[in-house]
Amino acid sequence: MPVVGGKIDPIFPWANQAIVEFCILCDGHTLPNRSVAVLGHDAFAVRSAIDLFHFRPASVELLTNGHPLLEGSDEAERADLERQMAERHISLHDSEIAGFDGIREKRFHVRFADGSVRQYDKGFSALGWYNMNSPIPRSLGARFDDDGFVVTDEDCRVLSDASGEVIPGLYCVGDLRDGWNQIPEAWATAERAVIHAYSWYL
Repeated sequence: MPVVGGKIDPIFPWANQAIVEFCILCDGHTLPNRSVAVLGHDAFAVRSAIDLFHFRPASVELLTNGHPLLEGSDEAERADLERQMAERHISLHDSEIAGFDGIREKRFHVRFADGSVRQYDKGFSALGWYNMNSPIPRSLGARFDDDGFVVTDEDCRVLSDASGEVIPGLYCVGDLRDGWNQIPEAWATAERAVIHAYSWYL
């Protein structure tokens, strides 16, 4: 979520109304012929903006919320992504975000600290990954994959980092577990874990 006025919740109403989207796989089909604002400033955000063109939006603009574009990228990556932005006519607005409007019209209006207002049909959050809550499974000896997800078996039982064997009674579900980071997947893994735990504890 973008930080606006020191808080992340100002955008929640637009997210709850599906005016701002978060998953290109789930929601990309809603973008054809729409003007889209992509929230973010790093390479992940630029690649997300580029990927949106698979769904033929009318236009895409990056909103960096006052951050430098492609912060943390080396020269080669920067040159390549700037070239792809230019090829797709992805525009850029780098002023700090002050707030949002347009929800009654089911549109995404963004107010900036410089006093300007820009209007879009849709918003798309491309602010990257978050720091997952891994201290507890780490302290219990869980194995993690290269992306930082807990490794489990089919029943969501956590595997030991030391032995690769199941840690009895320890389960991991949802987006901390290796697999798809989707709400239906979280439900499904929780169900598998509960079914196994129930039979295991009987």
